[in-house]
Amino acid sequence: GPRSYQWASRPARVATSAGSAVTVGNLEWLDKNKTSFLIMWRRPEEWGKLIYQWVSKNGLTNSVFTLYELASGDDTENEEFHGLDETMLLRALQALQQEHKAEIITLDDGRGVKFF
Repeated sequence: GPRSYQWASRPARVATSAGSAVTVGNLEWLDKNKTSFLIMWRRPEEWGKLIYQWVSKNGLTNSVFTLYELASGDDTENEEFHGLDETMLLRALQALQQEHKAEIITLDDGRGVKFF
């Protein structure tokens, strides 16, 4: 389909008054009082799929990346997951890990991931 605009591929935090009706894609409350939540334009599995497609397409399986490289690196600049919130990125990678396509690892400077 047509490429979605960049703003639509990034999670947005929105404040809402208690009790007001909110209808947006996939919604997840960030706190118990339901004052802030994460709007997820895609489910973690869908982000994982996009990331893995990029990895496969570029012959990068068996490579290790930091989370920073995936979300903010020059190589992913034109990808929809560029600029993805780290929380969501981790969930996407956890979804890939469950499919045995990736393994989240701890590196000296933070977390990374190895793709298979």
